[in-house]
Amino acid sequence: MKKILIIDVGSHLAQEFQALFLNSRKNYFYNWVKHLNRVRRAGGKPCSFETFKNLLTNSKWLRINRQSVHYVLVEPNIRLCSTPAYRHADQIANIALAEEQDSFSVRKLYFAGNDAQGQGSSVFTEKPNVDVSSFDWIVSVDPKKFFDQLNKNIVELDNLSIILRLNNEGAEVETIKAAHEIFGKNLVGIMGSLSDVEKVKGKSALSELHSFIENINVPFLPFSTDFATWPSAIRFVREKIQAKNN
Repeated sequence: MKKILIIDVGSHLAQEFQALFLNSRKNYFYNWVKHLNRVRRAGGKPCSFETFKNLLTNSKWLRINRQSVHYVLVEPNIRLCSTPAYRHADQIANIALAEEQDSFSVRKLYFAGNDAQGQGSSVFTEKPNVDVSSFDWIVSVDPKKFFDQLNKNIVELDNLSIILRLNNEGAEVETIKAAHEIFGKNLVGIMGSLSDVEKVKGKSALSELHSFIENINVPFLPFSTDFATWPSAIRFVREKIQAKNN
């Protein structure tokens, strides 16, 4: 079976990786019930039982065909890279991806809410939930340089399909543009969350990013810790694997 490459930038506890390949039926059911209870309290559209059944079918197919994916987790916080899910990845990069004039730098990763393992840590002081007095020194690599190295040393096959999953706390603009520049038509999907773009760079930057994604004609799907995003993301990855092998 031909492989696709998934690059997960800002993987934190690898929740999305687990949602695709590691969760049990019991875990999916637990998260579905939590979702239903949250929707009941706060409003919104619940994930139907039929959608949930399709999620179980698609997730089982992904687990059976796990060997068809080379999964790269990119996470700057070394504390998180030692958590259990990371042992199941094909590759781990303990770095941040952000625009760098000299390809890479050593810079501060500011913790969100003074929590050294919390979600939302960022290299940007503009991020509203970070504590500038609480940080680690980390290596930050320019995304164009990182993707170029992947392209030269890991992709190895012509016409390899690539999916970018990201939530890298404000650096989504340069990461997505670099992925498109390096991978070109082989970039077949972008998944994740773009909300931090507005928090760090403003509404106009987010609007311009949406326009850029639309102009390059690459589908974008929300995919986060929110269970509501899981069914479509899991189905999308299955479809891309099957399309690659037809």
